[in-house]
Amino acid sequence: MKNHPLKKLPAALSIILVALLFGCNTNRPALDIALKDMEVIPITTPTLYRYGPSVGTLFFSVESQFDGEKASFNAPFKYSVIEDSQQLIWHMFMDKWTENGKKYSTRLPFVDIIMDTDTRGKVGTAEVNFPALTAMGKSIPPQAEKDLDTIKKQLTGLSQLLPERAIVSGQVFRSQDLPLTPPGFSMDKQQLQAFLDGEFVHNGENYIAISINDSIQLKEDKTGMQLFFDIKGHGILLRENMETIESEFELTMVDAMGTEYGTIQVKLYKMAED
Repeated sequence: MKNHPLKKLPAALSIILVALLFGCNTNRPALDIALKDMEVIPITTPTLYRYGPSVGTLFFSVESQFDGEKASFNAPFKYSVIEDSQQLIWHMFMDKWTENGKKYSTRLPFVDIIMDTDTRGKVGTAEVNFPALTAMGKSIPPQAEKDLDTIKKQLTGLSQLLPERAIVSGQVFRSQDLPLTPPGFSMDKQQLQAFLDGEFVHNGENYIAISINDSIQLKEDKTGMQLFFDIKGHGILLRENMETIESEFELTMVDAMGTEYGTIQVKLYKMAED
């Protein structure tokens, strides 16, 4: 499947899934627990969830194996969410990362995001800049500019809309539109959904647990070949402000015979303060 149009799709889906389950110098999680060890209590009384102020660092890690090729990427994203009148101001930036074992850092942020939302997460205005690239004083190639525009759109989707009304366990907690279908293919759905599992308490703090267990089917129009993307994962958020504490998922791509083409494992968690 060298240079096949589907080859870029798993990476695009991984960003979509991070948004779905999202939206320091140490790699130590702030919440060092296993969800399987927690007593998650189903929510039977309709409950309203809303974003609130928060600050910290999210560690983002991706490991993939696709078409025999392995790749890895990880980076800390620093963020703050503050109240301003009736809205929230989000600020996120990244200035270092590791790609396939090679470390990179910039004096200025590589990517810097500022946006305002309401407490449900609806974006008002958003600004995504690449200060380090701009400071180099060089023009960005057209294809790179196009890729950066795509990244901008995906990054501003990190504040996922919370349910408009109060919900109970088993109902949709977040929905995320899928990336455009590759040319020559049709897709059996246009959205992925994460569901509310329940709430639990750890060290006096209240958390909520959400999960996704879904599959996407693609069909090549010309040959009828079908491919399946199986997606499983979970997320933990702080009940008080919907701050992401942990998010993990795995995406597996197989054909109709069950032959595996590749996998992507993504982890996102709030890092402990030193």
